[in-house]
Amino acid sequence: MRTEGILYLAARSRAAPRLTPDMLPCARFRPGPLRNLPSQAYLSALLSTGDARALGVALLMVLRDAFDPSALQDIALRRQCNAVRDAILPRDAMRQRAILERFATGQAKPLGDALGLLITLLADHPQREALRRFASQLFLRDFPPAHEIRRNPLVAAMLAGLGLFSRTQPPASSVLQ
Repeated sequence: MRTEGILYLAARSRAAPRLTPDMLPCARFRPGPLRNLPSQAYLSALLSTGDARALGVALLMVLRDAFDPSALQDIALRRQCNAVRDAILPRDAMRQRAILERFATGQAKPLGDALGLLITLLADHPQREALRRFASQLFLRDFPPAHEIRRNPLVAAMLAGLGLFSRTQPPASSVLQ
């Protein structure tokens, strides 16, 4: 087995971080405006590529920046908060593409708790409006790649957490059948 395969399998078999009540300090984020927002020129170039996953990666990069926790005195707690963030919003574009693929293929069920925490934190995030504006620039377009990436469960959950799309309940008649 190649070294890449061993590392890949080790990363995939890693247990999802456990959430505890002690993690509430994660809800305090670095103050100030969002950093690392892509420029309009970059967004135009990104949209012209037609690569749906590139749109998803752009969203994950900005969300990762928004979930940068404030300075925590407890190093172990900071590592735990970062582990939850990194499980859903990895650091580099290749890993972000991989996590989008895991969600698209239904292999990300162990990350459900971490995703739930991040979506909950989005509801009261101090930079929520800036995140909504950025996401609407990418995803509220009549553009085939935007439609495609919105079907990814991770992207759909984050957009719902930002209030751009609500998760609709199935009609009562279909539930009863």
